[in-house]
Amino acid sequence: MWFYRREKPDLIIHFTIKPNIYGSITASILGIPAISVVTGLGYPFLHSKGFNRLIPQMYRFAFSRIKKLIVYNRDDLDVFVRNKIVTPEKCSIVPGSGVNTNQFRPLSKGKTNDAFVFLFIGRLLHDKGLQEFVEAAKLLAQQNKRIECWVVGNFTFTNPSAIQKEELFEWVENGYIHYIGFAKDVRSHLKNADVMVLPSHRGEGVPRSILEAMSMKKPIITTETAGCRDTVVHGQNGYLVPVGDAASLADAMALLYESSANDLEAMGDSSRKRAIELFDEKIIASRFAAIVREVLPITKNESAGITSPAVL
Repeated sequence: MWFYRREKPDLIIHFTIKPNIYGSITASILGIPAISVVTGLGYPFLHSKGFNRLIPQMYRFAFSRIKKLIVYNRDDLDVFVRNKIVTPEKCSIVPGSGVNTNQFRPLSKGKTNDAFVFLFIGRLLHDKGLQEFVEAAKLLAQQNKRIECWVVGNFTFTNPSAIQKEELFEWVENGYIHYIGFAKDVRSHLKNADVMVLPSHRGEGVPRSILEAMSMKKPIITTETAGCRDTVVHGQNGYLVPVGDAASLADAMALLYESSANDLEAMGDSSRKRAIELFDEKIIASRFAAIVREVLPITKNESAGITSPAVL
């Protein structure tokens, strides 16, 4: 609260669960307009046990005091409205955090082997569908497919859905996956992959890892769930599979493995086109700016450059 008092902003934009709840309440007490951004429902909505059961009520209380709620997909908006956490007129949809389509541009492959590479990028969580990715890798290995399944991501020990190290080591030792570890810059791995796979269960806003892969012209396999389904037109730039269905995931991976180079190229082109037209960060920034202008209209004096609103 002392920080908000000291800075005296005209508007505060909150991200992530704790700032969205506690920050919004604090801003309301101080009379500062606030916008909340929910980038995905996350673990509390996937597993509504114990303290997590209070999250919807806390959101409801906090969001009654904000000017605007921004969500990243229609599914999340429907959840909030259906559960009477927020009114529809207070909501706006912005399709994700966007991607820098120049930074994540197509790059020539540098790999030296002939294996077909499926790439998973994300935190090592069961909720991200990593278990299904490994099960699909096992099924494809049994079919003698010349594939490699790469995993890029770090352990999240505080998350109850976290993969255990023993599980990961077993998968690596059995040759089901190649674990790369955490990567600050994933472009080198994306350029050498043939297909991006994210079989997430729920809680995604619009997965940034998918947007980055799309921008680099990769076909995508992901699940028919909130946020994920917004990235793929089934059969055009990839495939959508049911949540938690390793067999369907393996079938989709096999389809792309058996596709011609021209078909894979066309799917990659479609991904890149979709990333530029719908998810480029410039488009996302302009949508955020329009919402800010709606919440905090610029006066004549401000537009003339005499003063400008301070936004935190």
